[in-house]
Amino acid sequence: NVGYGLKIKNLPKDEVQEKVAAMLSLVGLAGFESRLPHELSGGQQQRVQLARALVLETDIILLDEPLAALDAKLRKDMCFELKRIQEQVGITFIHVTHNQEEAMTVADRIAIIADGELVEEGTPRDVYREPKRRFTAGFIGENNVLNGRVAGVDGGRARIDLGFGEIAIDPRGAAPASGADAAISIRSELCELFGDEAGADDGRQSIPATYVEEFFLGLTSSHLVRLPDGHDIVVREPSENAGAARFSEGQQVAVAWKTEDARLHLD
Repeated sequence: NVGYGLKIKNLPKDEVQEKVAAMLSLVGLAGFESRLPHELSGGQQQRVQLARALVLETDIILLDEPLAALDAKLRKDMCFELKRIQEQVGITFIHVTHNQEEAMTVADRIAIIADGELVEEGTPRDVYREPKRRFTAGFIGENNVLNGRVAGVDGGRARIDLGFGEIAIDPRGAAPASGADAAISIRSELCELFGDEAGADDGRQSIPATYVEEFFLGLTSSHLVRLPDGHDIVVREPSENAGAARFSEGQQVAVAWKTEDARLHLD
């Protein structure tokens, strides 16, 4: 199986065996040469497919959803293994996936493609922390995206009318025009939840909301709140700080964030 492409190239049998043995060792399958497919685990089968591609020593390898059939634990383990192998062999991997955690784990650079268009590209850290396009902000991570209009620009800050209140934001080099459609994005972990707007009044931006419910996710907990326009957003915090007793369904709360933590999107 691994040596099939080499045989098609009519390489000498000894050379094929030597390259196959080296590649099986690289992917951690030395000693499995005689196993049949059904005698291998899902992760081992994925390693065989990777070895079959790597052994051809091409400059670029396209991996199209290579881990989609694996369970969550095995997928995570294979992500680290793919990263290790890629760094060791030095071949460019183009890894196609819809799994964001998988992309963030294996990538040196991420390209986001929608409807055949390259929407945005950059390092995982930049794409996650500094999304330039509204689509990226709504797609990567757990961002809260709020739509509004530019009410004006004062003192280097843009004022965005959300329909139920105004918030200020640093344009970061953008040139927002009054009346233009705009959106802001704030990562859920950079938002804070208060029992009322007075508690959030310390120079941060804040908006009113109604508490809906809490979701315990292990390391973190997510609080779902509903804005006056009916739009739901999420506030995420470490579970050790969370507690359903702090808020109750239907309670009026305030969502707050530091002005510099929000991103303005005009596209």
